[in-house]
Amino acid sequence: MCQYTNLEVIYISPSSKLLRGKDSNTGNRVVLKTGGQEHMTQEAIARLRREYQIMQRIHSPHVVKPLGEVTLDGRCYLVEEFCPGITLSRLLKQGALEMSDFYRIAEQLVMGLRDIHKAGVVHKDVNPANIMYDAESGRVVLLDFGISSMFMHEQMSGIRLENIEGTLRYIAPEQTGRMNTELDYRADFYSLGITLYQMLTGRYPFDAETPTELVFSHIAKTPSRTFAKCATYACGRRRQAPVQDGKRPLFK
Repeated sequence: MCQYTNLEVIYISPSSKLLRGKDSNTGNRVVLKTGGQEHMTQEAIARLRREYQIMQRIHSPHVVKPLGEVTLDGRCYLVEEFCPGITLSRLLKQGALEMSDFYRIAEQLVMGLRDIHKAGVVHKDVNPANIMYDAESGRVVLLDFGISSMFMHEQMSGIRLENIEGTLRYIAPEQTGRMNTELDYRADFYSLGITLYQMLTGRYPFDAETPTELVFSHIAKTPSRTFAKCATYACGRRRQAPVQDGKRPLFK
């Protein structure tokens, strides 16, 4: 009898496929991740196992937990905890977040990245599609370590545009391979910054559409100032900030 039942596909792309199911031993819901192609190559299997090894290094309530590695019908799967809620990308389709939601999510994202970097890992694909938010519990979880690296300093150069790893709207300039600099944990904070910008404004910092324009924007452009003055924005939002002990500590 298979340990995992009620399996259903919840996501599929050329690189990966996710199935949701139930662990019959524990009764808990789980997610099984495998390659996106019909036949997995040895390279795809190695990538999946490497992702599992990377995830095992990280211990954080804000990072999806790996539960194991299994082979079903001759196919390799990575088993992860099931994280309820919706992706941040889906939430952002409604526009900018309320400030209470922004602070709740932003704080946990920072803590999640802290724990990832503490484990010696660079995520390399921080973006709203890889962030789960459960409004009921308030929990925020970072997902998908498929292209993550255990090298805290990685040389990126000579990469063809179509081979750039990550999500182009969110990648750091050094991740494009067009900067004479190493990639390290700071690339994740650049991607986080773009994510926070979108959470606050409801839009992207750059209006570029093509891959070439996006890469150029990350390297050479400065986002337009959405608000003329930070003080004007802060005054308008001050009343929405969460109150602690009669104060709003996030506004100094």
